[in-house]
Amino acid sequence: MIFNARVENHPCRTLDPTRAALFYVPFYDGLHASSKFKEANLTARDELAVDLVDYVQSQPWWKKHNGRDHFIALGRTAWDFMRVTDGPDFGANSLLNLPAVKNMSVLTVERHPWQGSNQHGLPYPSYFHPSTWQEMVVAWQKRGRGMDRPHLFSFIEKVAVRDEFIRKCGESTRCMLLKCGSGAGKCHEPSEVLKVMSESQFCLQAPGDSFTRRTYSVYIDEKSDASKRIEEELLKFPNEKVTAMREMLIELIPSLSYAHPNATNLGFGDAVDVALASLAKHIQKMIR
Repeated sequence: MIFNARVENHPCRTLDPTRAALFYVPFYDGLHASSKFKEANLTARDELAVDLVDYVQSQPWWKKHNGRDHFIALGRTAWDFMRVTDGPDFGANSLLNLPAVKNMSVLTVERHPWQGSNQHGLPYPSYFHPSTWQEMVVAWQKRGRGMDRPHLFSFIEKVAVRDEFIRKCGESTRCMLLKCGSGAGKCHEPSEVLKVMSESQFCLQAPGDSFTRRTYSVYIDEKSDASKRIEEELLKFPNEKVTAMREMLIELIPSLSYAHPNATNLGFGDAVDVALASLAKHIQKMIR
């Protein structure tokens, strides 16, 4: 929904299809997937996706390049739209398995590593949607550089999940632990989560989460001896190295953020700008 709202008001949008280099197919895939997740009737589970594809294929602009200049943006991982026939059914529909969709480009928060040749990764959205360049620089980048970080590392997780991480963090005087629990809690408050992360030198990301949710400035193999002494491993990095890694991430913030849909003349390229520019180049090479 965030991507769709941003594209609707994007300065590069044209209402003249003869001038378009890209054709965006708006579809609230996440809402559709959630409403039909684990629907026992597979025909009913796939019905809206099939209707969408049938409609798009009937349009004259599809026929020009057989859909290769069309794209769709997904707010969930690709796995939720690639139901397999030779494995367990965990509730996915078959949107990305449809032949017509395979001709399109797909933007998703997590592409399929082996079967996603037409899929391209997008950043996960945050709660921050700046409207101006000043808001980006002052509110995030300048603040990120100037924050006092008294904790070596932090971990935000549900209780009883990844017990070993929780135990190690709880035993350390250098770790800040935020337990989420069930129901409404601090983990559902952006300010609480941001406070923990912005007061830490490192933020732990446990194995098992989506690939694109990980920022591996430091990688510790869970099967290695180093995983048993996380604090000691992180202390090996000199302050200059930590500062340099953080600065690299801070510089990436604009291109990983989604600007406010009503913003104009931002003064920086956000995640949508970067995605559209890269996708346009990619598609132009394909259709030449």
